Amino acid sequence: MRKKTALLFSASLCLLLTFTSTSHSCVGRILNLTANESPEQQVIAHIMATYITERTGTTVNIVNSSEDVGTQCPSDICINYVNTGLSGMSNDDQGNDDQENYSLVKEYYIENENLVWLKPFGYKGPAKQQNASMAVPVANRESLAKFPVLDRVINKLGNLIDDSSLEQLLQQTESGDAESVAKDFLKTKNLI
Repeated sequence: MRKKTALLFSASLCLLLTFTSTSHSCVGRILNLTANESPEQQVIAHIMATYITERTGTTVNIVNSSEDVGTQCPSDICINYVNTGLSGMSNDDQGNDDQENYSLVKEYYIENENLVWLKPFGYKGPAKQQNASMAVPVANRESLAKFPVLDRVINKLGNLIDDSSLEQLLQQTESGDAESVAKDFLKTKNLI
């Protein structure tokens, strides 16, 4: 009986230390997130920043860019689109649908540019454009090494924001600031 109790206590302690060390591994650090100045990217950037801060204790600086990031990610993490990723690939391979194109882009950029295309948000962007494609958070591989739980945290936002949710968020930002809209959204989804 003592052996079982000691074993159970040891296993519980190991489990507790594992959860404690991963949840605090980013506390006190600073992460830079690049977004262009469009209302769409601003609200998504604030959703990401708020969620990352709440889940990891990491301070997230939103770096506003006057233009799209193109095929590079100039900071730790940025918001990009599958069609933009396809345009930067050296070959003309294109899939038959959005998911196949996402897989091609994801594979190409990890192998050639050390950029990790995480789980798509769920909406197509840039909003209201003809060539809209899946919006995706993109991170430098080095940043993911510095912030060990970042990919798992951001992937929790995957497929959370569809086109109609984005439209509602954009309407809300017209009468309020993106930061408060982001917090309200995360609260309604029970994420913070």
